Amino acid sequence: MSAQEMVRQFAIALDNNDFEAAGVHLAQGCRYDSPRGVLVGRDAVLGSYAAAAGSKRDVVDRVVNRSNVVERGENRFAIGYTDRVHAGRLVHTYRCEQHIVVCDGQVNSVTHVEIDGERPALEAFFSRISKRVVVVVYPGCVLYEVMLAVELIGEHVRIEMISPEGEPVTLATGFTVGADASFAGAPRANVVGVLIPGGDPGDLIGNTKMSTWLRQTYEAGASVGAICAGPLLLGEAGLLRGRKFTHGYGSMYADKLAPFWAGAQYVDAAIVQDGRLLTAQPQAHVAFGVRFAERLGLLDTNSAARALAFYRGESKSRR
Repeated sequence: MSAQEMVRQFAIALDNNDFEAAGVHLAQGCRYDSPRGVLVGRDAVLGSYAAAAGSKRDVVDRVVNRSNVVERGENRFAIGYTDRVHAGRLVHTYRCEQHIVVCDGQVNSVTHVEIDGERPALEAFFSRISKRVVVVVYPGCVLYEVMLAVELIGEHVRIEMISPEGEPVTLATGFTVGADASFAGAPRANVVGVLIPGGDPGDLIGNTKMSTWLRQTYEAGASVGAICAGPLLLGEAGLLRGRKFTHGYGSMYADKLAPFWAGAQYVDAAIVQDGRLLTAQPQAHVAFGVRFAERLGLLDTNSAARALAFYRGESKSRR
């Protein structure tokens, strides 16, 4: 086997996270100038590779690794790595190089080389996906009421959708959207926000999986935004007691819905914020989306004002 073919086999083994196969090609005393310092010895080098492959696995779904090998001189090679990191609907591509020296048919030294800008971009991506905002979808929901919020925050956080059984649901428009999880399997870690659109959530009343998850997520520190009929689920979960809120129901539903509003103070306003609870009437979906992004700290005051003017058609630019 030529030295270049041996290095190629080494790179392929690392692509596949097959560290036993990769170890066959490492010299016992191999030196690795890694991102975390100098390591010496086959076991230490393989341990570093395994640790790197296992890091962030709690926030990513999968990583697809690809490599290519270029000869740089006698027994000297460069491996170019391209890693595509998948987290929900978000994908990031990270690139780096490792320079290899071969001696006696084995990899004798490895030097990790960062490509300008790649590491900061990767860390920014990990920061982004470590925070989740969960959108609750259900049959007949009016998803557009929360989609501006999703548009504004999607650059900064991971968006996931949950439905009653994790199944695709048909919206009020007749379109179908998928879901990432069921109410029972809804994410609990790193959830910074929840969005609940209006529609007809009546079928969710009595769904203890939903109300329990919503209550526990709020108690863990998440901000919750509900618009139009969405506050009904907040009442079902007991989150409105002692709070000010609004909703989009007409007066003809007052008696029927009174039990859900028990202990809460209804305010006839387009949008009402009380602590980490944000509720709105349907005509305020633009202000609702901007305020929710602002509540999460993802828009400053000036950016929020510009976004509000832009999406209301009062300005030609958000910048």
